[in-house]
Amino acid sequence: MLPAVSPPSTEPSMSKLASIKVSSTLVESAKAEASLFQRSAGGQVEHWARLGRALESSPDFDHNRLREALTGIGDASALTAEERVAFLEVYGNVLARPLPEEEQFWEERRKGGLGVGMDGRGKLVRGSPGGDEKEVTAKRRARA
Repeated sequence: MLPAVSPPSTEPSMSKLASIKVSSTLVESAKAEASLFQRSAGGQVEHWARLGRALESSPDFDHNRLREALTGIGDASALTAEERVAFLEVYGNVLARPLPEEEQFWEERRKGGLGVGMDGRGKLVRGSPGGDEKEVTAKRRARA
């Protein structure tokens, strides 16, 4: 008779753990999804990583075609459904980050006191010469 074999653990062993930085949104999503499947948040992220690896190694997923579409060499409309999902994820992330030239442009405007925008706390502020920011407040008009 063969000895009983335990199924492989979906949780990492303590001696093989490593830390990485991920968004708090991903962690919260992982916690919510993990509770449905009795996994830890880390186990859920690892599960998603395994699924992503499997998807990228799928015969319906051509990493080179995706890379060509992202660089503008290939036609994005010719991507498969799986490739299109990856394309939109990467492309959206790229568009969300300002270019260094954009950062420099806005920094010069802030230093020159030439603009209004949101600060890190979500408050509306106006730049002033020297780079200081002053919160913009509504002026109340006297009623006639």
